[in-house]
Amino acid sequence: MSRTARRLLLSAVACASALSGFVILELIFGTWLRQVESWDRALMLGITVSQRIISDATGLYDGGGRVVYTRDIYGLRGHYGDPGDISILTVGGSTTDERDTTDGFTWQDELERALRASGRNVRVANAGVGGMSTYGHLAAYHYWFPLIPRLRPAYTILYVGINDFVLDINDVDYGSELGDIPISLGTWIAGNSAFYRLFVRVRGAWWAWEAGLVGGRVDSRRIRYVDAPNIQDHEAIGRAQVRGFERRMAALLSLVRATGSVPVCVTQPTMYYRRTLGGGVVGVDFEIAAIPAGKSNGVDYFHLRAVQDAAMIASCRATGSVVIDLVADDWSDDDFIDLVHTTPRGSKKVGQRIANAMKTLPL
Repeated sequence: MSRTARRLLLSAVACASALSGFVILELIFGTWLRQVESWDRALMLGITVSQRIISDATGLYDGGGRVVYTRDIYGLRGHYGDPGDISILTVGGSTTDERDTTDGFTWQDELERALRASGRNVRVANAGVGGMSTYGHLAAYHYWFPLIPRLRPAYTILYVGINDFVLDINDVDYGSELGDIPISLGTWIAGNSAFYRLFVRVRGAWWAWEAGLVGGRVDSRRIRYVDAPNIQDHEAIGRAQVRGFERRMAALLSLVRATGSVPVCVTQPTMYYRRTLGGGVVGVDFEIAAIPAGKSNGVDYFHLRAVQDAAMIASCRATGSVVIDLVADDWSDDDFIDLVHTTPRGSKKVGQRIANAMKTLPL
């Protein structure tokens, strides 16, 4: 046998071995050959169940120290008693989850305290999951929330949008509305493949890191703010970006309503930009998200997020849902850890401002 033939044979054997290894790992860690139990499917969404995690937030914000992060047997945070006693459920990503805020001081805790101080007998539960977008929230209504007995909150707060911005700006056609399409070969593979789930998580983590959505204290004194955008035609770019988001929001609002709950849509503030005394906007000078039109800075982010927030508000108002705009409020550096996630001081503001907007609602 010639040297070339031996090399080809060895290459073929190596490829066959790699393929066999891939198939074996898929069969072990995927769900191709077994019936997926209900909670197994829910846990694939990244939900933490029955855990108490201790961490240190000393370097994240002033007064930071020991953080106790508790998730109960249903994957929820909060001291709400029985799931049937939950009157307000909060749904969102890491800004809802508040991994770096100790139990008792999340914005959900502040919301409950403020409403109870006004004489409202409410219980608030936190269903935030770090990194989750409306794709995940839709899946939660199919695979997670139905497993929580007697869960019928009067109101469901949707603190969403930031993670969707990162996903949609990178890939407008990413994903699909879960449960709203027939099962195809692609969705069948995506639903059973362990490697595909790993790929999606790594890609999402990479995009979140690029956009600054990964925790870690930011020294605002070192950030340079500029008043000029890097790109043009924000309205046209934003409208193309939010088409999928609008469809997902419509599906999510419908699912919330189907549980007998009233959706409360809340826009999320960040420190990627600041409002000036003259009514203008300045934004961070670093790139937040790479888009075909150019490298977007904080001013671009402000304009593009405004299009997304407007789409969310319009969707919510069209269904008679409650709308609370926190973006329009004033925020300071001390309210944020990393320009996106709030400190306990910022969380207190979030909870109190949502409570102020909800105190006239029937609870």
